[in-house]
Amino acid sequence: MLKKFISLLVLTCSFAVVAGSDYACIGTEPFWSLDIGGNKLSLSLPLGDSPMTEEVISRVNAQNTAEDCAFVVKSESITATVLTGQCSDGMSDKVYSNHLVFTIGDSAMYGCCDKVDHKLK
Repeated sequence: MLKKFISLLVLTCSFAVVAGSDYACIGTEPFWSLDIGGNKLSLSLPLGDSPMTEEVISRVNAQNTAEDCAFVVKSESITATVLTGQCSDGMSDKVYSNHLVFTIGDSAMYGCCDKVDHKLK
């Protein structure tokens, strides 16, 4: 089963184009957002907590996958894992191109991400 998953992940990831792309990620219940851009992680949590931005300490791609297919980004207090694959926020019809799991303190959050297209800005 694991070999099939890895084969599917490698096949899906062979379409990844740009290494080190920026990502806009969201989660629901509670609502939050995490932006991965350049060498920064920017997190906005619900309930009026102040947004936080931290420098990326490390970024590691999963072995035997294309760039931006499966990777982990770490800052001082956030560890974010991004995986290529269709993801639904569970509240809309929007389908995102990536899954995200991140940890901060004792909390783990799951959400969805899309690559940010800087050409549109």
